[in-house]
Amino acid sequence: MRPEFAEYGKNRFGPNLRNLQSAIARDYNRMAKDCAYFGNDMSVLLEQRKENPPVERSWHTSEAKTLLEEDITNGIHLSIDQETGKKIEPKAIYRLRPEYREFTLKVFRNHIYQEVKRREKIESKHRFGKKKLRNPAAVAHPHLVALAQLGEEKTKESVAKKIALRIQNKKKGRGKQA
Repeated sequence: MRPEFAEYGKNRFGPNLRNLQSAIARDYNRMAKDCAYFGNDMSVLLEQRKENPPVERSWHTSEAKTLLEEDITNGIHLSIDQETGKKIEPKAIYRLRPEYREFTLKVFRNHIYQEVKRREKIESKHRFGKKKLRNPAAVAHPHLVALAQLGEEKTKESVAKKIALRIQNKKKGRGKQA
């Protein structure tokens, strides 16, 4: 017998095995019932969808989505209306293509805002996420800046000791010590 099973007596092997088999059988039967119930629910749902199709198509599978992405790439949402001299409104973009009018103006307007925000997020990640520090001293801790100005090459322990000493001295009110 393996040492990890030593705490369980040999006389309990048979009953433990039967208990395990019955628990697995219960779980399997429960799973089979769940699958049958799920299949029934899906068939009822599909029948209801055939009788009452959704009012609007799905935006994500529509041609309007790809056209809107192209229009935003081309900057249509930023163009100026010649009549008013102001930035073009979503309602004017909505009238541009018949594919857009498959959806309500409210839904379409929300997708314009959503796409613009998505692009701003992506742009800011590229602009700020991979940027290297131009002046590391401007954002570094003052103790580290002071150590860097000394020009000393130190191990991590000696740098940590020096920082700890400076912090202690500052707390005691002694200021800088050379």
